[in-house]
Amino acid sequence: MEMEGNLTPMIWAAQLLVAVFFIAGFVSFYTEIWNQAFVNPHKSQRKRTELRIFLLVLSIGIASVLHFAGYISGSSSMMYHNLGLFILVFALLDEEINLGEYLIRCAALLIVWAMHHFSDLVSSSFAISMD
Repeated sequence: MEMEGNLTPMIWAAQLLVAVFFIAGFVSFYTEIWNQAFVNPHKSQRKRTELRIFLLVLSIGIASVLHFAGYISGSSSMMYHNLGLFILVFALLDEEINLGEYLIRCAALLIVWAMHHFSDLVSSSFAISMD
């Protein structure tokens, strides 16, 4: 049992390292696609619209996969949930998105929030947390 207690800092450090590299890679990839969709003047309007849809699907899709992975992975579940939440919140910080894109991203975040608080959706503490 004592060996297990000694491994906890190593497990935490490994999860932190994985999270840092995942976040750095995601932010880099997302930013490159965002630049192509919003800044690159050589892209056609249709291609730019396709890239905006891809950004939406990318952020919600990866966050969904991470959240579901968090439900099935035992000790690493918080890492997966936190990475998924990071992606959803990061996507809300986009400049130049329209109201529809913003509302879809907000809805995805609210769905995840409700999933995590499913057992107490009608409680007053859940209602207060939504304010």
